[in-house]
Amino acid sequence: MFLVTTADQRFWKANEKILFLGEWCKLFGEREIWSGLDHDLLPYHWDDRQRFAADYGYLDATYEKYLVAFAEGLNRVHGVNYSVRYWRIVIGIWLRAFIDALYDRYLSIKTAQESGLVTNTWICSTAPWTPPAITSFSHDSYNLYLYSRIIKQLGGIPFEEKKLSHILSGDISPDRPKSALRRIFAEVARQLKKGPEIFLRQGFAVLAVEVYPRLLRHFKSDVVFVGSIYLSVLDQARLQLSLRQPPYLYHGEKMVFTTQDANVAMRGGLTFPVSADPFEQLLNELLPEQIPMIYVENYREVHKRVMARSPKAPKVAITALTINYRQCYEFWAAYHAEKSGTKLVVSQHGGGYGTARHIFLDDHVARAFDRYYTWGSTIDGNAKVKPMPSLRLWKTKKELDSSNPSGPVMWIATTVGRYKTFAESGIVGPHMLTYVEEQRRFYEALSDEVRELLLWRYFNDPWKDNDRFREFAPNLRMQRGLKKQLGKESDFISELKKCRLAIHTANETTYLETLSANFPSLIFWNPAYYEVRESLQSVFDELVEVGILHFTPKSAAAKLNEIYFDPATWWESAVVQNARKRFCSALACTREDWLEEWVAELTKLKE
Repeated sequence: MFLVTTADQRFWKANEKILFLGEWCKLFGEREIWSGLDHDLLPYHWDDRQRFAADYGYLDATYEKYLVAFAEGLNRVHGVNYSVRYWRIVIGIWLRAFIDALYDRYLSIKTAQESGLVTNTWICSTAPWTPPAITSFSHDSYNLYLYSRIIKQLGGIPFEEKKLSHILSGDISPDRPKSALRRIFAEVARQLKKGPEIFLRQGFAVLAVEVYPRLLRHFKSDVVFVGSIYLSVLDQARLQLSLRQPPYLYHGEKMVFTTQDANVAMRGGLTFPVSADPFEQLLNELLPEQIPMIYVENYREVHKRVMARSPKAPKVAITALTINYRQCYEFWAAYHAEKSGTKLVVSQHGGGYGTARHIFLDDHVARAFDRYYTWGSTIDGNAKVKPMPSLRLWKTKKELDSSNPSGPVMWIATTVGRYKTFAESGIVGPHMLTYVEEQRRFYEALSDEVRELLLWRYFNDPWKDNDRFREFAPNLRMQRGLKKQLGKESDFISELKKCRLAIHTANETTYLETLSANFPSLIFWNPAYYEVRESLQSVFDELVEVGILHFTPKSAAAKLNEIYFDPATWWESAVVQNARKRFCSALACTREDWLEEWVAELTKLKE
């Protein structure tokens, strides 16, 4: 069979029987093409959850080994002497993402190799290529390049290398540097076209986010708030004023720089231990080439610009660390933790953190930062972890203060990219199709009356989720959510207040928001993928016992059929409320005295 590794049909041999490497090759919008081909599909390796758990441990050990090697190499290349902790903060998230993603692709190719079915494949040009910045693992073109390099490195699969570059137009392009002043004027001009009211609102946002911090960064503050910690503007001002400092918010700069060629000599200084492990041999081949230029060629430029444009060293820096949009923060935080003794503290970003059995960001924060403030989880007794009242959930609780007993039922979707990045508990990559099938079974088990009440809410659809749902629910009302952005708030809460009930389908932030706000909620997810920490299993079991949490679509649908007409009566019953309160106390904590508790904690840290 001819092995297909990509959705790019230039690398398909349609006149032979095809073996698709994974579901990511079969775009839903092109099914008329691939469904008509003689084809088969390889199984996905992490369908086996015992194997996934073992692989997670292997990846963690591999990451720690290569992090130490990178720390030594980057110190040598840049003529500096920073600790492993410094480099963990600067490159750790990228490095773990690359190792996890590459191992996922490696296992797919090994599965194809061991199947004994492959007679040939086409790969793209494998000429060495170095990404200028952090590269998304969601692009077909970049994944094709990785699959091609793996096939060529491992051997065992006959291939023909086509002289086609993996870089497709619009996929990966470095940003051109633009001054802050030009960005501000460009944003103001763009908003002016939308009318006076919108212009004033957006103009205020630009001043608050772009201009005001530039004035304040010339003054030293004991506690700096970096990025969003999810409080309202008023509550964040109250918190900062209570700490006896001016309201201050540092968002950082977009990481832009001039494109250049890879410096082969510099990258030659990045060396790794000789290994008999085939995957580590692959890492040794690819890592010196694939580490983005911001960490090698552009490192000094980026460091200099970040230090010049960011706040002076505070005693404490607090953020709600996310996977995305954080490179500027990492350079700044790592340096001041190393050289100035700044204490770096992180407030839990969202759901899944603290509760998922396998999740890298929990491990990363606990290892790299001074404090990790969760919404209740102790992460199995880690000394750096301290439960604190959630700032994010407090904001939601104040805003989500009502429901509409005659309104619709909001069915809240999740989605994942077509390709896996981090190895974490939850649905990954092709598991999205299992998720869609479970949603179909849920929908079909509902009564006609309930179906008419459903409002399916989603944010994006890399798997063409909305089209897939339309196939089994052609009359389903759909709502694309507005995400928070400059001058705009998410419309999630305002839309939810129009509804009678929320249906949650993943271990993510939304169910913690509605439970802590005492908004009627049902939850269902597949426990085979959404594994929770064993130490917390009993906390979730109580939600199961009172009918809030379900592990099958059929059970969730039966409960919704039972309560949809008057969910408030069920929700306000003593047994449900007691379970909800105990769960929130354990994992979604909010308190009226949150301000005093946070001020006391941050004051103790800075002193």
